[in-house]
Amino acid sequence: MDQLYANVEELSADCSEWKGNIQISETIDTNQDKRTGPQLSDGAFAKILCLLCVFLLIGLLTLAVFFARASAQWEAGRLALGDSFTNVTAELGHLQTRYNNLTGDREQLQVQFDKILVEKNDLQTQFQVFQQGWVNVKGSLYYISPTKRSWHESRADCLWRGADLLIINSREEQDFAGGLQERIWIGLTDADTEGEWKWVDGTPLTESYWAAGEPNGDPLRKEDCVEFKKYGLKFSWNDESCDLQNQWICEKKPSPCVG
Repeated sequence: MDQLYANVEELSADCSEWKGNIQISETIDTNQDKRTGPQLSDGAFAKILCLLCVFLLIGLLTLAVFFARASAQWEAGRLALGDSFTNVTAELGHLQTRYNNLTGDREQLQVQFDKILVEKNDLQTQFQVFQQGWVNVKGSLYYISPTKRSWHESRADCLWRGADLLIINSREEQDFAGGLQERIWIGLTDADTEGEWKWVDGTPLTESYWAAGEPNGDPLRKEDCVEFKKYGLKFSWNDESCDLQNQWICEKKPSPCVG
């Protein structure tokens, strides 16, 4: 910009010097101009040329100022857009973080919901079987009859309930049945082959809790079924006639929970 102003001042000086030279030339050629008629003098031509140069410089200066202002505005706009882009990028990062956190929270809530749903279904199942007279002990359901029937009638009732007479596979089940303090049928019989005791699921007897002197197999009474007789004792089994009226215990595994 300063260089342009210097050029204008230099051009003005040149124009002044040229104008002086032209005036001298006009004095010399005055007579000739009078002879040749009206013509554009060199001085007038020089003035016009100088004015055109001045106008040109003014236009260039104006364009330079305009360009400088436009450049400043463009730079300011570019910086503003850069700041906006940075802010939007930061906000997008915050939103992504919040989204990730919410996704993690949703997954944790889903896990907790599924766990509570399983517990709810399990409690509902237990409540339903409890209403039907069943007891849940260590993963098995037991039904203790309130009435007395023969061994075969008792087993038919268990089968109707989707279960079978109690099979004792552990000391815990032996203590559970003995703690009822009632004469109770269990699912053990030698009705197929005398002296060959089997559980109702067909498995042979391997661990027994016979009372002293049992089984005695009285042939007159056809003692083919087993009951708890001496409850409260570890060894309490007695072979008895299947027609005797006793209470009984049914056993089954819980059904899978359905949501």
